[in-house]
Amino acid sequence: MRVAENEESEFIRYVDSADPALMAVQELARATFGFFWREVFWERQRIVPGLDLAAAKIAFHGSDGGQHGSPQIEHMWVGDVNFDGQLISGVLLNAPAHLRGYQQGDAIAVPLEALSDWLYVQLGEAFGGFSVQHVRSAMSERERTEYDQGWGIAFGDPAKVQIVPGVFAESITSIGEHPMSANFASKFADQIKAGPHGALPDDLKGWSHLHHYALAGSFDVAAAFLSAGADPNLPGRDGMTPIMLARSLGWERLAALMSV
Repeated sequence: MRVAENEESEFIRYVDSADPALMAVQELARATFGFFWREVFWERQRIVPGLDLAAAKIAFHGSDGGQHGSPQIEHMWVGDVNFDGQLISGVLLNAPAHLRGYQQGDAIAVPLEALSDWLYVQLGEAFGGFSVQHVRSAMSERERTEYDQGWGIAFGDPAKVQIVPGVFAESITSIGEHPMSANFASKFADQIKAGPHGALPDDLKGWSHLHHYALAGSFDVAAAFLSAGADPNLPGRDGMTPIMLARSLGWERLAALMSV
């Protein structure tokens, strides 16, 4: 099946959904989504924003309105991304080219399995963009330049996908703690000693602080909460525990710490 990769409302590229290379980059995007989420999580802790863009690409299925040959799957970008360990939610950034039932600005919520890419931009550098680089790899140098200008982003070498600063997809096992988690862990430990560390009073999910930091893979901060007695098996109203949230994004080292 040919599906639409909807990069922007005026730029649609059609691809073969059975292309093994495309399927591989989409799987890698899902496997590394945790690094996108932890960056979005820490961005929300910053006083001064550090990201120029943060978006997830989702595979939407639906009716094409009966137009012969039109795809029934369209990959579109979603902003204001949230993740609760089960569903990715956000706001649709694209106007669909073919699918009925969706409009730009729609609130959406889909399982992680629907993710086909993620992208964030920090200080002009692009991180993620697996499908973007896959598409760019088939372009001429001139086409890539025009494509990058359309985005307003320099994506660089199409053979490389940067996950975090200085680390590319082929070296994800070397990715360490998020700098903000590493730098602030001791301050968090002091704050925990001075006050409560249970459920957040304004958290509708009934999550504790540990739930949030576990989902973000923040090992050092989570360790501080655990040392203060936070319960890694405490279920929220959705039934999710900190251990379950850590495992949902592959933070196995943190999950192991909480299982001791």
